[in-house]
Amino acid sequence: MEEELAYYKVQYETLDAELQDFQNSSKALEEELERDVEESEKRERKLQEKAERLGFEVEEWKVRGSCSRGGVFANVWPDQVQAEQDRGQQCTKHAAEGDHGPPRGATGAADAPARHRGAERRL
Repeated sequence: MEEELAYYKVQYETLDAELQDFQNSSKALEEELERDVEESEKRERKLQEKAERLGFEVEEWKVRGSCSRGGVFANVWPDQVQAEQDRGQQCTKHAAEGDHGPPRGATGAADAPARHRGAERRL
């Protein structure tokens, strides 16, 4: 009977120690996840603010472009502007979902002027 009691006592102590380890690691993981969520939310807010600022800049460029050079920019900039807005929205969406990589199929902004060089000459 004493041996059985000692066996179960050892089993209890082992399980109790494992439980403590599990609780400690769970708490650490929870804290890490909370930090990650806070950082993601902060990045999302910054991206939304940037997207809003860029939206205002786009509108400003549209106004400037339609007033200068006889409307040349009015024909060139809208697709470029729309592409940038789409990329910004994709980035915001991915940030909200926790995906921090570039959106799939995104091209660099440097590609946009090359596509429109011919359009400027034709106008």
